[in-house]
Amino acid sequence: MVVETKSGSASGALDRHLWTHGVRLSRISKFATGLAALCPGLPSNRWHRTLMRDLTLRPASAG
Repeated sequence: MVVETKSGSASGALDRHLWTHGVRLSRISKFATGLAALCPGLPSNRWHRTLMRDLTLRPASAG
């Protein structure tokens, strides 16, 4: 799951809530990570670790 928070320069209430529950920040490019998830044949890139560690990818259902 990807959650984007818009906290500005200081952490917000949602950021603190996530930290309290063990969720840690991972800076990503939504565009590049989406491409890497959809096209596994792309060259290895800096988003690989995030995809493998933080996301569970499932094939799209047929119906």
